[in-house]
Amino acid sequence: MDLLRAGKHVLVEKPMATCLEECDAMLGAAQASGRLLSVVAQNRFKTPMMKLKRVLESGLIGRVLHAQVTRSGGAEAVTTTSGGAAPGRRKAAAAR
Repeated sequence: MDLLRAGKHVLVEKPMATCLEECDAMLGAAQASGRLLSVVAQNRFKTPMMKLKRVLESGLIGRVLHAQVTRSGGAEAVTTTSGGAAPGRRKAAAAR
């Protein structure tokens, strides 16, 4: 909250706070300061991601040369491309 009041944007890991009152105070500080407060919500330990990791590590599908992940929802859709795509294709995917 001190950073928000100092005019900084803030990115926090989850859990956002230890209780609802702290969350409300953080949101109030963000609103009062006009700064962004964002909470990181990693998916790497969710069941589908852990299953994918096991499949990749097993070699079942061979060596991965290219991957593209598209997330929709929230404020905007996000596409991440990794691997064999040419640089121009990566830029085009990121611009979508």
